Amino acid sequence: MNAARLMKCRLAGTLALAFGLGWSPLAQAQWKPDNPVRLIVPFGPGGGTDLLARSVAVELRKSLGQPVLVENRPGGNGWIGANAVAKASPDGLMLCVCSTGQTSTAGLLGEQPPYNPLKDLVPVSGGWSTTVLLAVRNGLPVSSMAELIAYAKSTPQKLSFGNVGIGSPNHLGGELLSYLAKIELLQVPYKGESDAITALASGTIDIYAPTTSSNAPALIRDGRIKAIAVFTSERLPAFPGLLPVREQGYSEFSMDPITGFYVPAGTPAVIIDTLSKAIQDALKSSGIRESVEKAGARPLIYDASTFRQLVIADRDKWFRLKDAGAIKLTQ
Repeated sequence: MNAARLMKCRLAGTLALAFGLGWSPLAQAQWKPDNPVRLIVPFGPGGGTDLLARSVAVELRKSLGQPVLVENRPGGNGWIGANAVAKASPDGLMLCVCSTGQTSTAGLLGEQPPYNPLKDLVPVSGGWSTTVLLAVRNGLPVSSMAELIAYAKSTPQKLSFGNVGIGSPNHLGGELLSYLAKIELLQVPYKGESDAITALASGTIDIYAPTTSSNAPALIRDGRIKAIAVFTSERLPAFPGLLPVREQGYSEFSMDPITGFYVPAGTPAVIIDTLSKAIQDALKSSGIRESVEKAGARPLIYDASTFRQLVIADRDKWFRLKDAGAIKLTQ
């Protein structure tokens, strides 16, 4: 065997061994941002998503070696902020922390978003599944789900139900509750959760479904608003006396919003992989995990592929409910 052929065989053997051990040139590729990274929050400041996003941003700065700047772009069901990311350059320097209303339920009812939720936004990593309560204003003479439903059926005036946009989880949850309980609710949209909670505390609206990562739990403890149920599926240790809606006679009720991180379509795989690992590492850190759990949320430490499947399954669920007549556009 001549020297050239022997060298080729040795190289082939070395590569075969390397690939067999899971190594590849692509696996060794790394991406480092050369400018600050912008994390878009499609809601106003002070809400649950905003607070947790800022905690994650601190950890990402350490791993990426660049500042991670949180920008609030509220309005339009959260579509304004999500669209900014969908239309951004796919260079990894802009991503969003988007929730159910911007992804799996965007365009479910009425107006369509200016982007394709499944094609223009690419999942990078899971974030968290937020726990949501069902709360009412203090002046409303109800203290339980049964009393709320009875009162809604007895009064000729529709109770007002706040939401953060058509197609948002609290809007869809309100519609599903209306369908299952056979009541009518007047949906009132707000730009962000802090605005909706303020409206509830001031008595401007009757009902709202706040996340536990907002300031709503503090207002509940201070007696400024009343919580009567857990809107999501699981009980909440911080409020042991509250039962989920599904345990109070509405077993078909299911409303578990999911939040994750997305980049524009066309973003190279090496960038997605780098960001995904950095975000997952941040969520695994003791500080972030404690913040998420303290907020009553559940970490979703999923890679891009796994999280995408979760979003698709969630979207399929809501569109099936719409087709069954459980979800409709009301005012």
